[in-house]
Amino acid sequence: MYLVRNPGLTEQVVVENDWRAVAGIAVGTAFNFLPNIELCNAQQDFVPWVATHEDMEAMDWSGVGGVGEPGDNWKVIFDMEVGAFHPPDGEEYGVTGYTSIIQAPESIANVVSLHAWYLPELTPAKCQFAIFFTTNTLESDEQLVDELNVAGIQILLGDTVYDLSHDFRAYTFAATNENQVRFVFDDVNTSNDVYKMHQYLKSQVGRTIRVYITW
Repeated sequence: MYLVRNPGLTEQVVVENDWRAVAGIAVGTAFNFLPNIELCNAQQDFVPWVATHEDMEAMDWSGVGGVGEPGDNWKVIFDMEVGAFHPPDGEEYGVTGYTSIIQAPESIANVVSLHAWYLPELTPAKCQFAIFFTTNTLESDEQLVDELNVAGIQILLGDTVYDLSHDFRAYTFAATNENQVRFVFDDVNTSNDVYKMHQYLKSQVGRTIRVYITW
């Protein structure tokens, strides 16, 4: 089978044995077609399109195109269950413990902590965000620190991208039996991104959410 371009000529009519006639349209019926592509077999006979189950379930082509993950735009994708922590000086939400990695560079083994906390007692009030990546080797630690210290990170939570590409620091962190890189972002006067992230995590306590990160 192959594709044939119908030029969309005006004043066309259905002719005998045409696929339209076979489909039940009376011979001689006039029609005007816009240019279109038709699927034909080797004898140039039109092959009617039959909707699959997936076709019938889809709302429209844009809906079909939107299915799936954001893809190559994100380096790390993982699921985490949001918890609430209660430090004496503020509110903290996030996860402490291993997450469920969906996608990550080979050098990153896991994410063991992600949290945002709000410290209202400070003047001015302060927000902070931190994430711990575990890596496979010390060399991977150093490479990841170099990359993060150049670009910072962007995080997608829900439908919002949070830009943490300023006022941050990344460094290696000594941990038992693991290589870790800690990325910390202080959000004081420069933006409200961490506070908004904090509020989102607060609203998701007890739920499992998907997190997308890139740098």
